[in-house]
Amino acid sequence: MSDNQEQWFVFYTHARAEKAAGEAISDLGFPVFIPWEKRIRCLPNGKPKRIESPQFPRYGFVQFDPNASIWPKILQIKEIIGILGASTPVPVSSFCINALQLAA
Repeated sequence: MSDNQEQWFVFYTHARAEKAAGEAISDLGFPVFIPWEKRIRCLPNGKPKRIESPQFPRYGFVQFDPNASIWPKILQIKEIIGILGASTPVPVSSFCINALQLAA
């Protein structure tokens, strides 16, 4: 699904549903990018634990052609609340996506 009409867009999920939403979008054939970060968190017993969490909780990025009729299927995924821009999705600069991918 990669041609020059495709752009990156932000999707918004239910709490802690980023991974499931990303997998469901991928299953539809759309490229997905969710930046993750690794942290160390102290447990109540004082021991450190490594965790991986989304860099932008409840948000992810999906690439699609906004003129194609198939992209609204993303909105039918139960973990997805919406795509930034409501009825007309607002694209994210590919420069921003590339910078995030390089930093990951």
